[in-house]
Amino acid sequence: MAKRILLTGVGSEYGGVETFVQQIVQHLGSNYCFSILAATNKKVARESFFKSRGVEVYYLKDIFGITNAFKRYQIVNEFLASHSFDIIHINSNSLNSAYMAKAAFKNNIKVIYQVHNVAPSGYSKSVQLLTLLSKSHNRKILNHTNTVKVAVSREAALSSFGGENNVDIIVNGIDTAKYCYSDTIRMTVRKKYDSSLESRIGIVVARLTPIKNFKKVISISAKGINNRVFDELWIIGDGLERENIMRSISSLPSEVAAKIRLFGEQENVAPFLIASDFMLLASFSEGLSISVIEAQAAGLPAVLSSGIPKVTNITGNVCYLSINDDDDIWLGCVHKLIGKKVVREQMNKKVERSQFSSIYFIDKIKKLYLI
Repeated sequence: MAKRILLTGVGSEYGGVETFVQQIVQHLGSNYCFSILAATNKKVARESFFKSRGVEVYYLKDIFGITNAFKRYQIVNEFLASHSFDIIHINSNSLNSAYMAKAAFKNNIKVIYQVHNVAPSGYSKSVQLLTLLSKSHNRKILNHTNTVKVAVSREAALSSFGGENNVDIIVNGIDTAKYCYSDTIRMTVRKKYDSSLESRIGIVVARLTPIKNFKKVISISAKGINNRVFDELWIIGDGLERENIMRSISSLPSEVAAKIRLFGEQENVAPFLIASDFMLLASFSEGLSISVIEAQAAGLPAVLSSGIPKVTNITGNVCYLSINDDDDIWLGCVHKLIGKKVVREQMNKKVERSQFSSIYFIDKIKKLYLI
């Protein structure tokens, strides 16, 4: 009989955790019986995909936010007691979900706790402070419950678990074939969105959240477009920062603002990456950033903040800069990288042969589920 595995951490907006969980279900759905415990009161991202694969999605009330901190353990405990899961695979950006591990342990459910970032990405400064203050206590819970600890990078392991000892590092993988460069796709997408084939287009693929530092992205892009370092910026994603970003763009001169375009969340980002010329990402911190891997699979160079782990540099066409560096320094890297001639299909092969391919990733997950 197939193991029953409960996956957590799937929110209403599509991001790294959602990509991670979708990959697992897509590749291992016939091997295991998966269910999802939503990390939102709204409909989870890609809900139709999960339901088409027979994955039950559970929504629990009153387990989110500081106001529910003292009752969420009991709610999750009762939920787990009423189901027969073999494993709970907790996906989080911090150790704040350790209470789930405690509840699972009480119900004789094996626990995998995977951290996907080096810092919590929420709005509230108070939540971030509480995350820091409770870290030691949550580590003790995970140790007491014999939890299998996993992180998406060494940086995430160090930040959350205090080091790499007894921590599995499993980087997210992608299906590289879907990102392989195509002249036809590039021309089709550019024609659809009225962008000339000569335009130099930058792209950001990210949730619109504070940790992604869109203030820096807009500042770099406004200057870059105004000085003709590049011609357009495409932003793919959605989130609570959307209105703030739109206000920032609208405050720019109209001829610049018109060249910074928000496309919202997209079911398939590959065509947008193929149609672009470079990736720009100025995050304060990232556990890994799967979009950087996808960009390189599409043959793009990337100009990134130093908050993104260096392990993401697969093709050698990646530049890491401090978010405190002047915009001109960032634009210098953009100019250098987009002027470098590369065969984009060869970049895809480099990613395919790396630890970021879905083949390597799924093999690691299979071994993880042997517990």
